[in-house]
Amino acid sequence: MTDFNRIFIDTNPFIYLLDSKNEYTEKMEFIMDKLTENDCVLYSSPITVAEYMVHPYKENCPEKIKHFLSFIEDANIKIIDINTEIAAMSSLTRAKYTAFKGMDSLQLAAAEYSKCDMILTNDKQLCQYKEIHCMMIDECFQYLALVDKDEG
Repeated sequence: MTDFNRIFIDTNPFIYLLDSKNEYTEKMEFIMDKLTENDCVLYSSPITVAEYMVHPYKENCPEKIKHFLSFIEDANIKIIDINTEIAAMSSLTRAKYTAFKGMDSLQLAAAEYSKCDMILTNDKQLCQYKEIHCMMIDECFQYLALVDKDEG
């Protein structure tokens, strides 16, 4: 079992999992398998949906959009709607962490609002956020592989 039960997934892990075949693809497949096996509750936001869909729209690739939306539904990933409270939390985040852009602050606020105990990302800047533990893909992969080994 992991120390994390409520995981917020940033945009780039979805891109590595579903679109690009690179060093992170297999790691993301492993991570998603382990999070699902451990009954973790997975979250993301409309920001992720909007950011993910840009490239498929540019490529005129509606099947990638359908695949992404099906994946979100099949994996039971909860998309947290951005509301006024999240917007206000985002403003507080930007006031405290002045280098964060608006979309990143909204992602972080959505994760905090959802009471997530971990954010999975591959954006090093987000790891400056101290209110919720942020893990880069490599770190999460190593952590889950170690947990898996200890339980095996």
